[in-house]
Amino acid sequence: MVSSYFVENLSKFIRICNMQSTNISIESYGNISITARFYSNSDLKNFKTKSKSIFSDVQGSFHLVQN
Repeated sequence: MVSSYFVENLSKFIRICNMQSTNISIESYGNISITARFYSNSDLKNFKTKSKSIFSDVQGSFHLVQN
């Protein structure tokens, strides 16, 4: 399932990207919302750079909308 994929792979970035918190919620229609907070804008930019492959992998298999 996609949610377990995100949990497993995003947890790798908690320490290296200085994540303050992360929340993954699943709605009844299969929508997944991921909210992450960072201590600084540079931490967010670091995460965006390092996590691109995770979202690319999912986008190849599922309909993925990012905002």
